[in-house]
Amino acid sequence: MNEIKRYLVAGINLFLCLIIAIGFVVPQAQTLKASKQDLVQKQADLQDRKDYFEKIKSLSQELDKRSGAMEKINSSLPLDDYSLPSVMDFLQKAASQSQVVIQKIEPGQSQLVLESPQVKKKTINLTVSGSYPSFKNFVSLVEKNARLIEAESLSFSFPTKEQPFVFDLDVSVHALFNSPAFSE
Repeated sequence: MNEIKRYLVAGINLFLCLIIAIGFVVPQAQTLKASKQDLVQKQADLQDRKDYFEKIKSLSQELDKRSGAMEKINSSLPLDDYSLPSVMDFLQKAASQSQVVIQKIEPGQSQLVLESPQVKKKTINLTVSGSYPSFKNFVSLVEKNARLIEAESLSFSFPTKEQPFVFDLDVSVHALFNSPAFSE
């Protein structure tokens, strides 16, 4: 009987040890499994960040390769600056190359471009005199300029016997701006 008690006590002790071991091991196993899943997620996040920074690096190198094109874009659509004196200088040079005379040049109003709210345009009103082929060449030079200059409207008067054609031309110059409120 003594021996049965000993086996019974040993069996109960073994059973209690097994339950205690399961009570400690199962939560630890679940914690380990959760830690492994967290590690896998963190590794995936790290790889995503590495890919992101590699993409940024390659885009930066691509932009460096195309710096000449970016300079052209910046000069054609400057930031917050119409640079009206340089535009007017260009118009004077184009007029002299085309053999027309600018009789009057006036800056007009500024307005937002509806298709692209970050772009504003400034209108310049010109009165030009000369022959029709010369004027046509002048408009072609203006529109082919690196800056975004567009001929908006045109009106002309017929010449008298000794007078050349007189053309009234409105051109618009475009510029980017950063400010959310547009003020003139």
